[in-house]
Amino acid sequence: MNTERRKLSRVKGGGLLSGFAGAQVTVLAISDVPGDAIDIIGSGIGALPDRYGYQATTRIIASNAHARAAAEAAAKAQGLAVLDNRECLHDDYLQVAARLGSHLRQMPPGVMIFGGEPTVVLPENPGRGGRNQALALALAREVAGCEDLTLVVGGTDGTDGPTQAAGAVVSGETWRENASVFLANADSGSFLDQAGALLVTGPTGTNVMDLIVAVRR
Repeated sequence: MNTERRKLSRVKGGGLLSGFAGAQVTVLAISDVPGDAIDIIGSGIGALPDRYGYQATTRIIASNAHARAAAEAAAKAQGLAVLDNRECLHDDYLQVAARLGSHLRQMPPGVMIFGGEPTVVLPENPGRGGRNQALALALAREVAGCEDLTLVVGGTDGTDGPTQAAGAVVSGETWRENASVFLANADSGSFLDQAGALLVTGPTGTNVMDLIVAVRR
């Protein structure tokens, strides 16, 4: 998709700066992509052209790493030990949940922070929710019965799919047997709403992918 956008756009893929006639340019980028590559962010709207005659500097001023660092700082300010902090959510949400499940079930008291952007394969007639709500409910199944374990799963832009929620807050007590039907129908939002578990922040104005913050007291 990024490749096709760069073909069609006059400003992406280095097009914007190809007409820059000044002596120096500084690109400040907010990254919502894995790896923070400037030629991928915004389909390369801040990328340099193949040929240019000016000094150029590129800086990533906000990214998933920044968001995770802020979450870690907030946890430490509360006197909580940060046990893990990494970008690892780039996979199908069920695979992400299965991979993190045992890690979370065995975690000692403290905080674990994960970032990235999972994917969801939708059925023909999907219900309500987004990828973060789906992941939150799948994780609730993985950690069912775990005491004193709470997971915050949300999009940093404050919006998850075509909903008003950013994600959900689930615990070892959230999962119910009938939740399997909601999960299979891509209707996690409906179940989480009924459970009072939706995370509603309102739009933040900045998208640096998604976060999971797991807390065990």
